[in-house]
Amino acid sequence: MKLKRNNVNNVCSKGRFTLIELLVVIAIIAILAAMLLPALNKAREKAKTIKCASNLKQVGTALFQYTNDFQDYIPMGMTADGTGGFSGYASWALPAWYVRVAPYLGLKSYGTTVLGTSYATRPKGPIVLTCPSQEQYFKFPNNQPVSYAPADTLASSAPGTPYKNGKITRITQPGSRIFVIDWQNKNLPQGPLVSDATPFANLMTPGRIIIGDSANNCGLRHSLGANATLLDGHVQYLKYQAIRSPATWVVSDYFNYKWK
Repeated sequence: MKLKRNNVNNVCSKGRFTLIELLVVIAIIAILAAMLLPALNKAREKAKTIKCASNLKQVGTALFQYTNDFQDYIPMGMTADGTGGFSGYASWALPAWYVRVAPYLGLKSYGTTVLGTSYATRPKGPIVLTCPSQEQYFKFPNNQPVSYAPADTLASSAPGTPYKNGKITRITQPGSRIFVIDWQNKNLPQGPLVSDATPFANLMTPGRIIIGDSANNCGLRHSLGANATLLDGHVQYLKYQAIRSPATWVVSDYFNYKWK
């Protein structure tokens, strides 16, 4: 038996989407995508936070390898009178902290502040000292793609002259005192790409760890918190409330170093 032509057309039309039905399907897909996107972004940022913590764990290992090789001295110091280098930091006698631990992280360095064997061979991409949440803001090649920094009080509070560079065995409560922490300067991440940031920018002033301050401060890029390597080598995630200064130029306990 043959179908009449109009019956054939009816059968075919039933297998097609109308324009309204198609728009409804597209709208549903868009709604579902909008619902899933925040969760995907959150998962992506969580993965970056975990990778950042892994970076800092390696820094903690490098810290102890350095102190074992250099009579317990912490790889962070400055001249007592503030002369040389950047207000006494990163001088020829006391190179920048990341230069001092570079060999233990499989990195090359030269001079007091530069990573790479020469200016022409500086890192061409993110390294273990680059936080994955910040790497997009560095312009490569870069001789200082460093996302972590110590506090200046780690050196200024240390005993010694002419160099203030304390020993890790002499610091009290190392498990609650920070060695390095997520750092950003006032140009990151809202500002332009950072190309060869000044070494002094990697020496953080903890008295100004407050959101929106114009000075160098903690990089609160992980859900208003930061990862830190403490002086006993462990890594800890710290919320803003735990590390913020209680008052201007008054440091939180994490940056209040006491020496035996």
